[in-house]
Amino acid sequence: MEVSEISGPIPDLTFYSSPEQQSRQVSLTVKRWLDQGIPLNDIVILSRFRLENSGLSRGLDAEILPLPLKNLEIGEPHTENTVIYSTIHSFKGLESEFVILTDLDRSIFRPELINQFYVGATRANAVLELSISQEVRPQIMEFARKLEAQTRERRTTDINRIGISARRRTRSGAAQVLARDRRERKTRRSRSPVNESDPLLDVVNESEIRIAESREAAEKYLAETPPADDAWFGTWGQTVYEVRFVQEAIGPVPQITPSNTMATDVRAQTRLVGYAGSPTQLKLHIGLDDPGSYVFVKENGECETQYCPRFMISDVETADNVFLVDDNGHRVTLVRRSQAG
Repeated sequence: MEVSEISGPIPDLTFYSSPEQQSRQVSLTVKRWLDQGIPLNDIVILSRFRLENSGLSRGLDAEILPLPLKNLEIGEPHTENTVIYSTIHSFKGLESEFVILTDLDRSIFRPELINQFYVGATRANAVLELSISQEVRPQIMEFARKLEAQTRERRTTDINRIGISARRRTRSGAAQVLARDRRERKTRRSRSPVNESDPLLDVVNESEIRIAESREAAEKYLAETPPADDAWFGTWGQTVYEVRFVQEAIGPVPQITPSNTMATDVRAQTRLVGYAGSPTQLKLHIGLDDPGSYVFVKENGECETQYCPRFMISDVETADNVFLVDDNGHRVTLVRRSQAG
């Protein structure tokens, strides 16, 4: 698979091993967007298949999001509480702010379908998520690795040319909108009276349980893991997320340092302590304006080393905020292990 320059939103990736898992993942994504204040009519699910042949033929996961799919292709009547589903062909020439491109299997490598998938991916104005079969996960990860190497090469070239190692990123317009929506929703909730019949009580109780589990997991991790300058960690429930930024020499940079020294990358070696489940992916952010880099984690919680992302050491040292986002949208703030006692 060749790596080429394309424009548009950087896609989020999810991997499914069954139609049921794809339905669950898509439902979680749509629910997360709705919770962030995104209108339903700004969300579209696309596939190259008609709905009856799609992995979503049985609809969304009702336990997560009890909303029906509106099949745009057959002109189903529009109602407020429906999620739009369409084939890529029927949606050609249209666009939406938030798009989930589903049913991505081995057919993505068929030359005669490449243009169709390109059309589907370019329907998104702000946010694009790709729902990909586990059967092509190795090829997708290899593509991500090549893209990462290409980005790192450009970044190193910039350092050699202008003599600096830090590069500031600008938050996208879509990210600004999402952040603003989250702040507004948080403000509205803080002004709402909470009583015994308020459904927010369930959320509060669940949060208290998760906080207690996180505290217990953190205490156990700190007791069993010696301090290390290159390690960062955070918790979500019973799982501890650890990232070690291991230094790697990438070549001489005479414009910045003496000729016998090397510019340094750090590889983000990640593990999930207490995790046991399906292979998953996280997004690691070095700073609030960083769009994030994918980290692929195996069933045992260990990072697939050859696909661990790399960063310039100066970016890590000057980062104002380091955090991970899991495939359920949970944000896990990381702190330096050496500063946690």
